[in-house]
Amino acid sequence: MSLELGYLLLDIFVLLSFVLFAKKATSSNRKAGIVALSLILWHIFIFAISQTELLMTYSLPPRLVMFFILPSFIFTGVFFFRNRNREWISNVPEHWLILFQAYRILIETLFYYSVLEGILNEEVTIHGYNYDMIYGATALLVGFFLMKNSSKGRKLALYWNYLGLAVIASIIALFFISLYNPSVFGSNEPLIPLVAMEFPYVLVASFLMPAAVFLHIWSIVQLKRN
Repeated sequence: MSLELGYLLLDIFVLLSFVLFAKKATSSNRKAGIVALSLILWHIFIFAISQTELLMTYSLPPRLVMFFILPSFIFTGVFFFRNRNREWISNVPEHWLILFQAYRILIETLFYYSVLEGILNEEVTIHGYNYDMIYGATALLVGFFLMKNSSKGRKLALYWNYLGLAVIASIIALFFISLYNPSVFGSNEPLIPLVAMEFPYVLVASFLMPAAVFLHIWSIVQLKRN
């Protein structure tokens, strides 16, 4: 299986899972369809931007932040602020939102093979300073504990979500240090080649990582409600 296909298959898996979560939360095929259509349109936007030269630069401001990361984070914040008291927040089992975060193990696995292909530098993988693979593995432990003992597991899961957001923030910082201050790692050149901005590799910053943030926020809101 090619590396590009691996990124695409993981992306499709996460997209379909979000549609499943929407169906479970709302019990509505129509609303699940709206979620599916919205995600497809977002992917069309990602693909369209990636086919231009807009991302093919190291200049500031960071184009990934402008086009993908910041809009995704703003959407997540506004969406859950407006819907924090809606009943559907709690319709998805609490442990689902935790267990699913284990997909981050697969992202980090793809990162490992991306290093071998010269698409990423090992500093942004588990061999460097990115420990998200380990954190993804803890999702299984926390999720199963929450499933078996919801009363004690909720507080643990809440702290786990907060720490998960901090881990993602550190990874974002790590990537941008690799791009804009590589001297930290003893290099005079950016450690991430521009090929990493191409499709489908750009799906990590534009969808797979924001999806993890979305799930963390959803889980936090849900646990506080319950």
